[in-house]
Amino acid sequence: MKTHSRWLGLVVFALSLIVCQQARAASITGKVVEVNEGDEITIFNLNRNVRIRLMAIDAPEPSQAFGAVAKQHLLIWCTTKWCRSSIGELVSTIS
Repeated sequence: MKTHSRWLGLVVFALSLIVCQQARAASITGKVVEVNEGDEITIFNLNRNVRIRLMAIDAPEPSQAFGAVAKQHLLIWCTTKWCRSSIGELVSTIS
């Protein structure tokens, strides 16, 4: 009887690992080719441009005060760097 309960416990544990795995979104990687705003960039991925909004950045719009300055700082910081973004999300990180 003990061996049956051990096997049952092992099977339940294995099934819980399979079922409860975290779903991972597909990600895209590309080189930064353009800075659209202070918090939005365009990357080049698979012969096409993809527009991405950056995570945890709330920059002013271009028409607002310091909008052009925010865009210039982002341009200096991320030009020619690589970016990875998860598909289905609006945000990404730059490495």
